[in-house]
Amino acid sequence: MSELRSHNTLEEPELLKVATVCFEYLNNTSLEPSDFHSSLNQVQLSPKLKQKVARNFLLFFKFAGKKVLPKERLEEDLKNLGFTEDLAGKIGAMWESKRTEVVKAILSEVGASHELIDVEWKFGVTVGNKLVEDKGESFIQIKLIVVEPNGKHKEIYFEVTPRQFYELYGEIEKVKTIMEIHS
Repeated sequence: MSELRSHNTLEEPELLKVATVCFEYLNNTSLEPSDFHSSLNQVQLSPKLKQKVARNFLLFFKFAGKKVLPKERLEEDLKNLGFTEDLAGKIGAMWESKRTEVVKAILSEVGASHELIDVEWKFGVTVGNKLVEDKGESFIQIKLIVVEPNGKHKEIYFEVTPRQFYELYGEIEKVKTIMEIHS
């Protein structure tokens, strides 16, 4: 995060170009790293700096995807890192339009290299306190238990809103139907 914080002084158009390239790379699992690097050529930063910015944005967006952060939380995190409200809003808008695809890509990446053993989910409702004003919002915490290629079991956690959960459930039902048809 401290490395990402150091990028808040760079020009906004260049940061937006890097963010756009990162979103496209995260959304398209068939892209090769060489495609990603060639897409970065449109950014007017030194080669070393643009690679560093892109790496940090990719890590940030992957983390946000694993936590399925809402747009407001992502913008808040960017502002806390020193980015302007305007830039945080623009990246937040890109995140809002790409969030579902990023989460799907992250899940498919996990599924491609891991064997799914079990899925558990819990329903929860947030409560308010002096630090958190939001209360009464519901969420679903999902735990995937997978076997890594090395044979170790790994637990992967993420939280989604009920709407996101139903979207994910709908996708799972589609896959289930397709598998039943072909078996």
